[in-house]
Amino acid sequence: TGHVRLVACLNFVCLACAIYVYLTDSSSPGCDFESVGRRRPLTMEVMYFCVIIVGSVLSKSAMWAYVGSKVQASTLIGESSAMRALLHLVCDVVVELDSDLTFVDNDAKVLAFLALASSREIKRQPFKQFVAGPADQESFEERVRGNAGSSSQPGALHTSLRDSWDNHIN
Repeated sequence: TGHVRLVACLNFVCLACAIYVYLTDSSSPGCDFESVGRRRPLTMEVMYFCVIIVGSVLSKSAMWAYVGSKVQASTLIGESSAMRALLHLVCDVVVELDSDLTFVDNDAKVLAFLALASSREIKRQPFKQFVAGPADQESFEERVRGNAGSSSQPGALHTSLRDSWDNHIN
């Protein structure tokens, strides 16, 4: 705000000086051609003043929006990593799914938990294929998709999984 005010004050002083020179200049009395020529710099000064003020205000608001989004992003990254670390302490396996309910990354713990080969790629694979039965698959998808758009508190989701040998994991 200080820089915008300083720029506005300096432009106002320049504009006031230009108006003063325009009003006190009596070197060429009454000539229409010359008075039009003298008005052109004044008009340009007024236009410069307006453009600089509007530009300063717009750049300030754009900069605040950019900085605000960067601060919010870094805060969310910090909160997400803290939440993930806490989940890893409490849970045996932590799974991160995207909006299509597919695995976000290849995690060695998930591969070991599901008795899959360590070389198998599960990234972008649907999580639903490891849910044990069709009823569990339906309830899983309903529960996860139902909570995605709401602001409800997180809760437990009890479902059975199956590993690569088709054994049920509760």
